[in-house]
Amino acid sequence: SGFAMNRRYLGNIFSVLDSHMCLNQGSELGALDDVALSICGSFFPGGAPYNPTVDDRGRERFHPEPPAQHFDESGDDCCSPETISFHHVHPDLMRYIHAQLYQCRAAAVVR
Repeated sequence: SGFAMNRRYLGNIFSVLDSHMCLNQGSELGALDDVALSICGSFFPGGAPYNPTVDDRGRERFHPEPPAQHFDESGDDCCSPETISFHHVHPDLMRYIHAQLYQCRAAAVVR
């Protein structure tokens, strides 16, 4: 994965990365590097507070796997209707999701 951060933020992250406050590979969320960086970033002076990205019913908006895997594991209530992203999505599925979200609505409005 990739991250975009400015030089100051990067320096601040390095200053707290090894501290007991940051998540490490032994923690429950250790593999979720984006979550870990967000939490670590909240500990340095001037850092942004960590805000969970779940909806009001506790459903995730960012998903580490493709849609089918989340639905298979958790059923229809797996994902927020306000979902922002899925990872590991094949280009054909990406085009299909885009068409369902944007082209179907656009066609319905035109008619």
